[in-house]
Amino acid sequence: MLRYYRQCCNAATLQHSRCLCLLYCCPRNGARNRSSLLAHAWRNFYDLHSTRPTLLTTEALRRIGELYAVEEFIRDKSPDERRAARQLQAKPLLDDLKRWLHAMLATLSGKSDTAAVILYALKLWPALTRNADDGPIEIDNSAAERALHGAALKRRNFLFASADSGGERCRNAWAD
Repeated sequence: MLRYYRQCCNAATLQHSRCLCLLYCCPRNGARNRSSLLAHAWRNFYDLHSTRPTLLTTEALRRIGELYAVEEFIRDKSPDERRAARQLQAKPLLDDLKRWLHAMLATLSGKSDTAAVILYALKLWPALTRNADDGPIEIDNSAAERALHGAALKRRNFLFASADSGGERCRNAWAD
């Protein structure tokens, strides 16, 4: 997955992958598109569910879990096979999830935490569902984020080298 992002994105885009979205260049026409990560929408529902479990958050997590089950089934397939499988299996689930989120939002107070989580997911809906129309895009980039996490952690830890010799040791460790 990270290899795909390196092939079609520049360094600034890769650095952006630590955020809630990912910019990727379409291999066909070079256009940049925003692809948000379903893992972040899932995480918001999970955090809300861990503090105050409700039937709504349980159902949202179940529905998102179904999408991840589709991804697990097609993980090692070619991009064209993945796109076809997503169109056949994940697209109806995504459409149903969107209708369900709108229906649930209508029953909630606009100021509730649950409404905020639903509004967040709906606001990013086109970017959250971009992988259903493009085979190479993963449902999330958690593997890429984990791969980049070590470099970001080192950079943060090495920020305060107190002497030149400490800075040199940090530079050598950074090169590893």
